[in-house]
Amino acid sequence: MLGTRGIDPVGARYSAGDEPDRNRSARRPRKAAEGRTGPVGRVLPTARARHWLAAADSAGEDACRCPGLLAKPCLKQTCRCPPVRVNRSPALRVGTTEVKPVAADIVTGFLGSGKTTLLRHALGGALAGERVVVIVNEIGEIGIDGRVVTGLDYVERVIELSSGCICCSIGEYRFDLAVSQLIEAADPTLMVIESTGLADPRPMLERVRQAGLGVDAVITVADAAHVARAFRLSGVARRQVATADFLVINKTDLVPESSLPRVERRLRRVNGRARVFSCSHGRVPAELLFATGVARSRNGAPASGGAADHLDRDGFEVFCYRSDAAVDRERFERFLEGLPNAVFRAKGLIRLPANPWLCLFNFTCGRYELKWVKLNEGARGVEAVFIGRGLGRLRSRIEADLARCQVG
Repeated sequence: MLGTRGIDPVGARYSAGDEPDRNRSARRPRKAAEGRTGPVGRVLPTARARHWLAAADSAGEDACRCPGLLAKPCLKQTCRCPPVRVNRSPALRVGTTEVKPVAADIVTGFLGSGKTTLLRHALGGALAGERVVVIVNEIGEIGIDGRVVTGLDYVERVIELSSGCICCSIGEYRFDLAVSQLIEAADPTLMVIESTGLADPRPMLERVRQAGLGVDAVITVADAAHVARAFRLSGVARRQVATADFLVINKTDLVPESSLPRVERRLRRVNGRARVFSCSHGRVPAELLFATGVARSRNGAPASGGAADHLDRDGFEVFCYRSDAAVDRERFERFLEGLPNAVFRAKGLIRLPANPWLCLFNFTCGRYELKWVKLNEGARGVEAVFIGRGLGRLRSRIEADLARCQVG
């Protein structure tokens, strides 16, 4: 049992059951904003508030932010609101008010490892009494994870940054503005950033620091059944493990207990300094992972590696599917069972006939689960994201098979 958070010996291993008691103005040349304005990220309607952000991804410092709560994004071309300036310094300044530095925990891990499940458990546990804000990064155009986290009453604000990775595709200014807006709106004690499963954490660490945040810890979630396959598929999976302060071996209930030491050895060969936890369903005590301060020593160190477009390098493709029609559950389950091997990850929300709740589905490497969720906002009949290799030639087939699941 640990007496104090964050001071246990480096490399110590725990199972889930072992619960312990600037103000420098970053002047950059303005890019032409003509025809390229759009929302910085979708601020999702939590139980406490609905707050929309708007800014041009390429409009530089003069992107706008409307005061108050908006029903829709405000576009730069028509808005006369005063500009928001993003300043980068350890003591972050928002508008004319200097606010205390905020620590950020980064939750990363390869596709389907269980990042959102772990985050939901943490936010409903030891972090429930804290002022926590969350940034959810989605690789596809449809945001699934952010909407699931938004349904929690104890989350102050959630911003969803979709259509790319924070590490390489999300504009630098767009991320900085999201951070500033969250701090100004909620005065948080902790910020949690859930990255997409394809994000390289090394350039992401640098981006977080440049936004004026302190890195509290990097938490990497690994699927016990698919660590070896993830390493074969992408160098990003290995870098996610190498960068971690905490390694969470998740979904241990889905593999033989005798295989767990082998999984841990594989991870420790990549990262021997991280603390390792084993769990199922993301159930690790939040006080072991969040707001521990274990990464303070890394805050001054430069991040290695550039923000190259690793999606192209690793050969992953993403496509989204939307439909207003409800689906038949039995047909949909057969559809999931028949997905091609090239589909590594799929997730989404479906609506079944005559049911007010939505069904959240998660698919990883041939394994899937369905879970009922009730969100604060409505949904279409089907909203789904598919991630894999060679999906360009398979897309029409997958869409046709999914259309055959629809009813009405």
